[in-house]
Amino acid sequence: MLVVGVDVGGTNIKSAIIDVNNKLDISSYKVIDKFTTPTEGSKGREIIINNIINAIKHFDNYKFSDIFVSSAGTIDWDTGIVTYATDALLGFTGLELTNEIKLKTNKNVRVINDAISALVAEVYYSNLQNNRVMMLTLGTGLGASLLINDKLDSTSVLDTHLGHITLHENGRQCFCGKLGCAETYVSANGLKKNANTNNLKDVFTDKAKYQNAINSFYSDFNKVLSIAINDFAPDIIIVGGGVVELKDLWWEDLTNYQDSCNKCKLIPAKLSNSAGFIGAVYAGLNGKFLGQ
Repeated sequence: MLVVGVDVGGTNIKSAIIDVNNKLDISSYKVIDKFTTPTEGSKGREIIINNIINAIKHFDNYKFSDIFVSSAGTIDWDTGIVTYATDALLGFTGLELTNEIKLKTNKNVRVINDAISALVAEVYYSNLQNNRVMMLTLGTGLGASLLINDKLDSTSVLDTHLGHITLHENGRQCFCGKLGCAETYVSANGLKKNANTNNLKDVFTDKAKYQNAINSFYSDFNKVLSIAINDFAPDIIIVGGGVVELKDLWWEDLTNYQDSCNKCKLIPAKLSNSAGFIGAVYAGLNGKFLGQ
């Protein structure tokens, strides 16, 4: 069965045509082709939707059956309505995203939150579903989702909104409008701001130059880990997102620096930037949704 998976982030939209051999076995999901296009989130709802549709239509030469979307923002699990989005996706709050894509593609569509999608992908890929698992996704912002059990419904997989706790009073401006949110520090963008550069690889390869920026990042990350453990009591915390693609350059340093995760296991994500759309497909095919 061929399906399209789409991952709508604050910076880019990633899409893929995926061959699903066995819907219950995520390791059988084969990515045949991939496509990436800018989100252009600051340009508003219509531009973003057009970019999503273009990311789907890139695969019109394939005979695919369904579309599964992972999107930034607070997404109602059952309906695919965006109940809240920051200005990273300008005008998305209140959007019936599932219905919008259905109308423009005439396909079956399922939309869920991107942090939840990534968590689902990582959990089922690594057979962690019998644990209480949290995932921190460090990209444009900080996604933070929690798996309580393996029912795969709106009560078992939660968006914790940890990225919008106040980490520093009167700190950096966040897309949500508040100051000092965790995601303005503990994210790929946050680390870039620390170092005043857009090249994360440079930050970790020239540690002498960027040591203060790195130490600030580790310190803030440690604070987020402490809050996550105290508030949500996970057995395992998975760390994913763009920063983790460079984990060979910094993971050991982070684990040596932090002291919060002695009560849980801290592991890097395995699926890199494919987790969003793969998780959306797995959740869409195997999850429980009201009305189905």
